[in-house]
Amino acid sequence: MSERSSLDDCAPFVNLGKSPLQGAEQLKDCGHILSAEKHDSRLISRVQLFAGRGSLGRVYCVELGCDPSPIHYSKWNGDFFGYYPKAERGEFDGEVGELL
Repeated sequence: MSERSSLDDCAPFVNLGKSPLQGAEQLKDCGHILSAEKHDSRLISRVQLFAGRGSLGRVYCVELGCDPSPIHYSKWNGDFFGYYPKAERGEFDGEVGELL
């Protein structure tokens, strides 16, 4: 983006995913999932807000670009940003854990 760009200029690179991220329904606490993915030469990131048990939260996909490497492979990394129960620490305290 440049100084003249607006958030509307990003719209073509963001869409809604068709399914929840892997294992989101099995989470015991509420939180957010962020993934970084490589599918052959395609680089994307997915975000699922308020993921957890019984949640049907939307999944947003962001097209990051293409990997210029001629070596094609697929890889997925994800982190879960979970909140502690309010009584345990505070309203917005939590921790980050890697998803496998």
